[in-house]
Amino acid sequence: MPSPTTPARAVVTPPTDSAGAGRGRLYVGTSGFAYPDWSPRFYPPGLKGDGLLRHYATRLPAVELNNTFYQSPSESKVATWVGATPANFRFSVKAQRGGSWRAFGGSPELGNVWKRYGGNEDADGARAMLAAWMASQPSGVPGRRQMPQFHLTEQEVSDLADFLEFVSRINTQDWPPNQAG
Repeated sequence: MPSPTTPARAVVTPPTDSAGAGRGRLYVGTSGFAYPDWSPRFYPPGLKGDGLLRHYATRLPAVELNNTFYQSPSESKVATWVGATPANFRFSVKAQRGGSWRAFGGSPELGNVWKRYGGNEDADGARAMLAAWMASQPSGVPGRRQMPQFHLTEQEVSDLADFLEFVSRINTQDWPPNQAG
């Protein structure tokens, strides 16, 4: 399986017509396109900058823009990418970390907290247990992750329980593979 530093070996000709584009087609690409180690096996020697994507687009019909995870690209950067590729080229844009599971506290495992507290069977009991756990913090147990502060009001604890109940209903496509996360 190719890694970010191992270029794809197959040359895939991008489709030349737009009829049916996006329906029943598989667009093969890589995560990113600007890897110096790909030269000279994938990129011609000495090719740099804007020429990388232009050349990449002659070999593969799609690319994942993984840098979009860290920041939104400028309008001029997007225009440069679009200008370097044919009209039928496909970009897969990675969601920004603020629009992904990180926005919900870090990971899909957060969806299991409500279930682990028994919220699916006894919502009132889960809320009471969450409130008692919050009141007992910090535990002082070495090696345990601790929240930076635990001085939440009753309303804040209730809001936290509402949030945990909400994220427990999000379809995480069976991830993590077990309830413990």
